[in-house]
Amino acid sequence: MSEPVQVESGEMIQFMDSMILKLDITGKEVKGTFDWVVSETDRKEGTLVGTIENDLIKAIYSYSDHGLTVKEEKYIKIEDEYAYFRIGGKMRLKDGVYIYTSDNDLNYDFGSKIPRKY
Repeated sequence: MSEPVQVESGEMIQFMDSMILKLDITGKEVKGTFDWVVSETDRKEGTLVGTIENDLIKAIYSYSDHGLTVKEEKYIKIEDEYAYFRIGGKMRLKDGVYIYTSDNDLNYDFGSKIPRKY
C-alpha cells in the first residue's frame, strides 16, 4: 500500500496493490495465472505451472519485466479461505529459472492473503 497522496481537490487518496490468482488444479497438476498490480511500480502478469501436495503449490511463474521474460519459483500455501505466497529465502539462477536455495526457511505472507473463491 502506498503513502496517502493529496490530489488537486484536496482529497487524500491511497493506492493499494491488487493480486488476482487463478488456478486450475487437476489431481496434482496446477496451471494458472497470477496478476499483481503494484500501486507504485509496474504490473506483473504471468502464468504458473507446477504441482500441489498437502495444500502446497510449487510452481514456476513466468512473466515479462521491462521486455525480458523472467521465470521464478513460487510456493503458494492454500488454506480453506485464502492463498498465501512464500516470502523470503535466498534464490539463485538455475537453467534460466530463479529457484529457492532451501526449504528450511518457509515463511508465508499472511498479511497479503488472497481470498479464495470457487
